[in-house]
Amino acid sequence: MDTLANSSVKQKLESQKSELSAERRRCGRNLERLSKQDDLPSTALHAKTLRLHMDLVWSPNLTQSHRSILKEFQLVISSSTGLIGFPLQPLVEILTEIGSLVGSLPATMQSSTR
Repeated sequence: MDTLANSSVKQKLESQKSELSAERRRCGRNLERLSKQDDLPSTALHAKTLRLHMDLVWSPNLTQSHRSILKEFQLVISSSTGLIGFPLQPLVEILTEIGSLVGSLPATMQSSTR
């Protein structure tokens, strides 16, 4: 009986994992589409930021992938100059916190966030 219950729970978890993966891909595609909205630069950059957040959370390699993604965030920060409505301060705060968890931020990012 326990085996049947465990099997049922395992099937349900696998189904939910599959649904989450599909939803994550759909969200990523939509953010990618929004990031190409040249007529709305603040929106496009914010969408790119959210996509990078997703990539950071879901990346399998805890050091190399994260460092690469953090470098992409550096480009976002430099691209945000002069954009009205872009949430720069919360982004810097999040990246500072992530940097303390992953290791030190790349040196070039540290100087651009000060």
